[in-house]
Amino acid sequence: MKELSLHIMDVMQNSITAESSRIAISVKTCDNDRLLTITVEDNGYGMDEETLKRATDPFHTSRTTRLVGLGLPMFKEAALLTGGDFVLESEKGKGTVLTAVFVNGSIDRQPLGDLGNVFFLTMLSHQDLELSLVLSSSRGTFYFESKKFAAALERRGDSHMDAAFGAETFINEQAEMIFKDILPEMGGGLRGIEGSCKADKRQAAL
Repeated sequence: MKELSLHIMDVMQNSITAESSRIAISVKTCDNDRLLTITVEDNGYGMDEETLKRATDPFHTSRTTRLVGLGLPMFKEAALLTGGDFVLESEKGKGTVLTAVFVNGSIDRQPLGDLGNVFFLTMLSHQDLELSLVLSSSRGTFYFESKKFAAALERRGDSHMDAAFGAETFINEQAEMIFKDILPEMGGGLRGIEGSCKADKRQAAL
C-alpha cells in the first residue's frame, strides 16, 4: 500500500469484520505540524492479550481469505520507517484503538491519499455503520459524522449513494483546506522533527 488512506481502509475492514457498529477516525498534525497522527477506534469484539501480541505479525491472521495478515504489519512498518511510532490497544468485548504516528517531513512518509474515497466506499457498502472523522492541524479542525451527513441529504430527497458521493467530495475538500501547505503532498515543505507527540488514546472517542 502506497497511501495512508489505504492503510486506514484496511483497518476499517478489520473493524467491520470484528462486528463494529461504530468506527472513529482521527487524522491530525501536532508538534507544530511536524508529526502526523492517525487514530482508528472501533467498538468491535476486540482481542484478547495473546491475539493482540500477534496482531502485527505478518504471518498471523484471523481471516480465512488469505494466508498471511499484512495490513497491520505494513501500517506499523510505514510509521516506524519515518521514525514515528505505532501502538495497538484492545480489550475483549470492548473494541480496539490503533494509533500510528508519522514524522511529517520524512522522505519515507507515504502521502495521505484519497481519504474521501475511503468513506464513500465504506458508506456505500455498510449503510448501518456509524463513521466519524476528525481532521486537525494548525489551520483548524473538521468534524464529520456519516449518519448525520447522510440524513441531512436524504431529507432533501438525495439517495444514500448521493450522500456517499457528497461525503467523498466534502471530506477531500476539507482535507485540502486543513492540510494545505502543511503536508508535503499538499504543498508543505519538508520539516525536521523536534519534541514529541503522544497520541491521545481517545482522540477519536466514540
